[in-house]
Amino acid sequence: MSATSNPNQEHPPGRVMVVDDEASALKSLRRILEKLGHRVSTYSDPVRALERLEQQPYDLLLTDLRMPHLDGMELLDRAKFMYPGLQVVIITGFASLEGAVQATKKGAYHFLAKPFTPEEVARVVGEALEQKQLHDQAHAQGSAQGAETMGPLIVGNSAQMIRVAQVIAQIAPTDCNVLIIGQSGTGKELAARAIHAQSPRAGGAWVAFNCAALSPELMDNELFGHEKDAFTGASQTKAGLLEAAHGGTLFLDEIGEMPPAMQVKLLRALQEREVLRVGGTRPVPVDIRVVAATSQDLRAEVNLGAFRQDLYFRLNVVTLELPRLAERTGDIPLLAHFFLDKFKAKTGKEVLGFTEEAMNLITGYAYPGNVREMMNIMERAVAMCQGPLIQARDLPPDLAQVELTAFPQPGERAPTLEEIERQYIEHILKLTGGRRIRTAAILGIDRVSLWRKMKKFGLQ
Repeated sequence: MSATSNPNQEHPPGRVMVVDDEASALKSLRRILEKLGHRVSTYSDPVRALERLEQQPYDLLLTDLRMPHLDGMELLDRAKFMYPGLQVVIITGFASLEGAVQATKKGAYHFLAKPFTPEEVARVVGEALEQKQLHDQAHAQGSAQGAETMGPLIVGNSAQMIRVAQVIAQIAPTDCNVLIIGQSGTGKELAARAIHAQSPRAGGAWVAFNCAALSPELMDNELFGHEKDAFTGASQTKAGLLEAAHGGTLFLDEIGEMPPAMQVKLLRALQEREVLRVGGTRPVPVDIRVVAATSQDLRAEVNLGAFRQDLYFRLNVVTLELPRLAERTGDIPLLAHFFLDKFKAKTGKEVLGFTEEAMNLITGYAYPGNVREMMNIMERAVAMCQGPLIQARDLPPDLAQVELTAFPQPGERAPTLEEIERQYIEHILKLTGGRRIRTAAILGIDRVSLWRKMKKFGLQ
């Protein structure tokens, strides 16, 4: 039995695209792959191949690295953006470690150097298709929640959001730690979920924790767990969130709020890949990927000594920065229609669109609370709407009135930071109808902090 026949029995057949400007290479690869039972399309022109990809999804792309008009790296980048689950194998006659690393960082499954043997092709293609099958199964099992939460992130055709999607597609398969930076409401957790959903860990656990929500003692217990009788009331052993995330992804929101003592413990856990429960003496091994998020300037916090530099570098292997909604205003109409569809399906209302006046208000607003604030505005608008179109009266009354800016005109008095903070909190309270839990979520703070600020500013 030939070596090339074994992979055909072990691995599922797939739809494979091969792109190479050398006719002999295309002919050879087609012969090998068709013998293995795969459906094969070959292209000598990468531009035509890309056009075909836009019309028809494939399971696997094999592409040469050096080609005219569009090289393999760019084809990889564009293909992964269209189909995050697509497996890509880069083939090149210019083999180098640098090229291999660059390809895998961009999301390539493997890197083959010419000349290659049929056995090598069969093995790599079979394993890549198996990985595609696992990805599809994980996506089918876990996409219901992920599709809903990832929606606001991927809606938009601005250059900023296209770049965000490209970076996510590149870094998701690499398993490196990621630090997401962005203002409150820009979708940091959504981006983290997208990284998890597009990674080999998609079938594993997704565990999220807000570092600003608990005291250091409770945080220690939640993250690391405890042994039985470790303290009064510890009647049984409890595994922490790091253990719960074993084999999956741990999302640490507002990592800049983590107390120094917890930073030390987290750093050790990431370095040693093991945790020590409260009251425990035996380390528990963990295999996790950490995606952290912050709305702070964490580099400045490091310089001030408020955040450990070694932990910062451990978490910040790759940085993903999310733009403010005010920086991608062209996406606002698309987001408005996206949320309209979402909430009309939820309420069962037949709302078809917006009046011109309403859309002018929606597109003219600054959205200091970013996408999260817009989502709340649209939820309110759908609830208030009594006809087929959302009208200006269905939007918050002060949508066109609130001007939150720290940059006054010449000769005008500059408002203090405290005045701006009070004005914004009051605005969000009105927007949510006084619902404190939702207001705190939009502001990116916990309910106790919101209560203290309301008391300070005399807000009811």
